[in-house]
Order: sequence, then C-alpha cells, then structure tokens
Amino acid sequence: LWLAASSVACSAVIKTKLPLNNFVIAEPASISEHPKSISVTHGDPARLECRFSGTKPLKVRWLKAGKELPSGQRYRIQSTDTSSVLKMITTEKSDGGDYTVEVSNVAGHSSCDASVTVLGRFAQSFVESVCSSFYSHPDNVFFNLYVIDQIIKPSFTRKLTETEGIKGSCAHLECLVSGSLPMTIQWYKDETEIQTCQKYKCTFFENVAFLEIGCLDSRDSGSYTCVAENEAGSAQCSGSLSVKGLISCIISIFSNALPGSKVRFTLRVSGTPPLAIKWFKNKKEILPSAECSVIKDSTSSSLELFSAKTSDSGEYVCEVQNAVGSASCKAALFVKESCWS
Repeated sequence: LWLAASSVACSAVIKTKLPLNNFVIAEPASISEHPKSISVTHGDPARLECRFSGTKPLKVRWLKAGKELPSGQRYRIQSTDTSSVLKMITTEKSDGGDYTVEVSNVAGHSSCDASVTVLGRFAQSFVESVCSSFYSHPDNVFFNLYVIDQIIKPSFTRKLTETEGIKGSCAHLECLVSGSLPMTIQWYKDETEIQTCQKYKCTFFENVAFLEIGCLDSRDSGSYTCVAENEAGSAQCSGSLSVKGLISCIISIFSNALPGSKVRFTLRVSGTPPLAIKWFKNKKEILPSAECSVIKDSTSSSLELFSAKTSDSGEYVCEVQNAVGSASCKAALFVKESCWS
C-alpha cells in the first residue's frame, strides 16, 4: 500500500489485514534542477538537462508543443533515476520553440519548461533584401555577399559545484556549456593552466566540459575554473575540490606487564579531520576514570592504565572515524600473575 507524502496535515484510520511493514511512504516526483533556456546557431548541437527526485520508479517525458518526443535519430533522450538529458545533435530552424519535461511516479508529477532559440545566418535576410531590390531596380544594385553566422557567446547552463574526493582515487568535474561552435575549453587550478597529461584528462563533447583528475592527493585540493571561448566572447565558472584522506593508524604497546605497573597504549593516526577516536575492551567503550586516562588530539591518542591488574589482560581496540570512512587497530595485553601471590 502506497501513501503519498504531502504538506497537508491529516489523520485517518485505515483498516487492513496487511502487515504494517507493507506500508510505504512515497515521495512525489519533484524536479530539483530545471533545464535552462538556450540559444544556438543553426547546425550546432543543443542540450537540455534536468535533475529530479522522488520514489522510484520515475517516468520521464520530453514534449514540444504538447507532443511527446521519441528518442531516435533526431532527438536523443538519456534518463537515469535522478536526471534526464534531451540532445539535438544538429539543430534545425524547426527545433526552436518551447520544450517541456514531465516527471511522474505513483505519488505525483512535476513539470517545467525551457526554450531553444535557433539562430540562422545574417546572410539569409540580407540576400532576400538584395534580390528584392535587384528585381525592382536591376541597374542600380551592386553588392558583395559575405556569409556571417550569428555567433552566440558561451554561457554555462550548469556550473561547477563543490566536490569532494578521496586520496588515491579519481575526481570528475563537469559543467554544461551552450554557445556557437567552434568553442575552446580551458581548465585552470588556482589560476594555473591545466594541460592534458596522464594525471589530467580534458574533454568537450555534446556541450559537456569534463575534467578527470587521477590519483588524488592533498595538493589537488583547491579552486578549479573552466573557461569557454568562441569568436563572440568567453565565459567562465569555478568550483572547489576538497581531497579527504583515508584513516590509517598504528598502536604501540608492551604486550606484557606486571601487576601494579603503568601501561600505556599509544595510537598514531593520519586522516582528514575531524577524527572521532574511541577505545574499547571486550566491545565495551573505555572512558576516563580513576583507573585510566584517555587523551586525544588531531594525530594521536593514548590510553593509560594507572595500575595494571590481571583482569586488565585482553584485547584492546581503538576505532577511528572521519567523513571518509573508518579504521581500527588492535593490541593485546597480558598482565602476569605476581610471583608473590
């Protein structure tokens, strides 16, 4: 049984023989990122994209003038559980107009509009004007014809955002650019130009500018800028990358101790702060008390037993967590029986 989530408060009594775990609250389909209206030069590609949320399954439809567009040779539609893209590989004048995207599920539906403007050539209206004059006054018309495209300055319809990466892995930065082709894309990190190499891979395909950064380390954290440029001008957008380190830890301890002696467990840890550190014995957390102390800082932690007893023998575990993940270290302690007992 599906119950649609709503902002309206209500109460009801439902009599059913179904078990309670068969009740599911369905989140209505909602478009979180609307497609942006764009202008393109005749013959250039066009791309509209939206992002959405809601309980699956979600159905997505793209429409023009109220008619659903099929995915085929002229229009290519690619949808996932959270986004949908409408691509026009080569735009024609008839592709101009208003487009609607509809997203629906069992709990509801959402829709929004965006327009595509397809600009032709200046020469077309110029030729028509000249021909009209030629037929009216054939002896008085002299002209040179230059074919000039209406070149559209680049603009970002989806900009870079804050991105997090894990040390040793890859990061992907991408943004969506509209404007007339040909267009050049250049990436910068902290105002330093990025060149394509083994570490950096830069591509620009179907209006998507893409940067892949391999084998991340802390030096890759910073601000990244994408600059798009054509004959009409340039545009840029920026976003940040934060590289977080996985946790590694080592415990050092003397494995044997005498009754009444002090015992210190020392942990050395590395990873992106903040770090949450906890000590355990027999799966029970050890807290500071009259019998022991627990000291923590950004790179280490220590557990000290003030006067070891035979009951302190056993396995000790230290668990460390941060936003990236967790790690744990183990150490065994054996407190020997006193030879005088």
